[in-house]
Amino acid sequence: MQNDLDFTSSKTETTLQQGDSGAAVTQLKELLNAQGSTLPTDGTFDSATLSAVISFQQKHGLPVNGVIDSQTWAVLQKVTHS
Repeated sequence: MQNDLDFTSSKTETTLQQGDSGAAVTQLKELLNAQGSTLPTDGTFDSATLSAVISFQQKHGLPVNGVIDSQTWAVLQKVTHS
């Protein structure tokens, strides 16, 4: 499944999970790397990405489900761009 994400929108509707790929996953990995992860920005939501997402969700008090939903996107963008 390929997802495209527009970071210029104020509310992100793209949901990402393990197995997804594409530009949105590349952007996700770049944001996670800005928070200390060391993921290759290859556009594939793999097991390493899943682990980084779960770690991020735990650190920020989000529901820990390994899925990038609108709530996780919002926090990730806020802490990365603040």
